[in-house]
Amino acid sequence: MPGPACVYASSLSDLPLPNKTLAVSAAFTPAILKGMVVHPREPLTFDLVMDTGTARLTGDALRAEAQTAAKYFLAALTVPEMTCGSISPLMNVTALFPMPSDVR
Repeated sequence: MPGPACVYASSLSDLPLPNKTLAVSAAFTPAILKGMVVHPREPLTFDLVMDTGTARLTGDALRAEAQTAAKYFLAALTVPEMTCGSISPLMNVTALFPMPSDVR
């Protein structure tokens, strides 16, 4: 069985000196969900509208990015509104996700 891989920190020699001015990078806009079309006759059927951003993704790259964005969108719908961003092991998780009394 192979041992753990060696991991080294990045070298600081690649960083600019503290007194040097950095050049401004070009603006970048990622692919992002811009909207949603709900079909009135089938309310559980909807289309997500994507903006390809400055990358101008097409084909499989756009499909993969759209699927990822859709999964994040659908996951966000399932999270209770009062849930905080991160849960500490010291927190009372049952207070964040209250269960009905008949389930306990």
